[in-house]
Amino acid sequence: MTEKTSAWYEFYRRMKNAWPWPGPPRLEMIDGMLNIDGLMHLALKHPGLGKLVGEPGDSQPYAECKCFPDGSNFILISGGLLDFVEAVIAVTVAGAKLQLTKGAVIDPINTPDEVDDVLLVLYTNWQNLKGNETRLVVTKPDWGETAQNHFDTLYLATRAFILLHEYGHAALHPTIQEKDRRPEHELEADAFALDTMLRFKRPGMNYLTLIAGSTLVPRIYKALEIMGHTFKKTHPPPQTRIAALFDRVRSVAATEFDYYGLTGQSRVIDLRLSAAERKFVGADNNSDRFSGEDIIFSVTSGAHSIAGEPPTNTFEGVREIVMSYLVASNVAARQDVAALWKRVKSSVYRKTEIDNLSLFEKCMDIAHQVIQSLPEDDRMLFGID
Repeated sequence: MTEKTSAWYEFYRRMKNAWPWPGPPRLEMIDGMLNIDGLMHLALKHPGLGKLVGEPGDSQPYAECKCFPDGSNFILISGGLLDFVEAVIAVTVAGAKLQLTKGAVIDPINTPDEVDDVLLVLYTNWQNLKGNETRLVVTKPDWGETAQNHFDTLYLATRAFILLHEYGHAALHPTIQEKDRRPEHELEADAFALDTMLRFKRPGMNYLTLIAGSTLVPRIYKALEIMGHTFKKTHPPPQTRIAALFDRVRSVAATEFDYYGLTGQSRVIDLRLSAAERKFVGADNNSDRFSGEDIIFSVTSGAHSIAGEPPTNTFEGVREIVMSYLVASNVAARQDVAALWKRVKSSVYRKTEIDNLSLFEKCMDIAHQVIQSLPEDDRMLFGID
């Protein structure tokens, strides 16, 4: 029997008055993200976590953790937030050609432009969801077992990050009321969630998907802001949260090259969301689509696609992609390239738990050849004459 704490009474009141969620529970399955050591760690070190978790059917997107002086807490994650997360992942996975860690290739069902158009329809219709009587229904295509498994794990990772972020508030900020939280508290809760997922990942889950699911949460908040949704002032800008998570990944990667590999799925998804958002706001400028890190990613991911078994791209194909990234970037992004590439070249390989790049030396050699093949002005951006 659940102890009737302060949190229990408020949780019961909130859930009783909330719009009911009509579907199967979507938060109970996330225990499958963590191995038994992780579940035991949370249960022993933070015994009050997860006792009261609810999914109200409200269409507005939100997630909150409320803590009480008696040490109790509850977590609410709205059905509207999970609906939107599911829809975004379904659309982007359908149009993403991804190579998983074991070499399986997911071919896109739709072209990138078609994916952008579907995302644009999603964004436009999301604005029209007024009131809890109107729900967003996600109908996924028959895209085969491999793509379905990728969707399932990415959606699971994203839900797990949302919940573990709220766990982080309960574990790290139990005496701080929600209205008194500061931006740094949100970053701490993000770090708690990502660290827990990476440290205690379940066998069979790959790091790329865990990282993509984690960074997708603030990235989706950025999309919601562009559509006019406002979040609490206690939250830092979504881009600040994304950058902090990327820095966290960089600190555990085997090399700087590996860092770009581990954040690859995150960057691919961001590419599609950004394209749809430019259409949504009516921005036609394509000259500032990519950052300096995106340009470096085009080189490192291209090198890995050539070095992989089997290869998924050609030398000329990678060269064209890198040049297209350079064309679609602004002056500031191109000015960052030399320092970023120097950081990649000078990074020292170190064995870590997250070791995703066994072909490090081969990939570095291919990346150097790709850069050397670029026109002189482009080579100079990388600091190579």
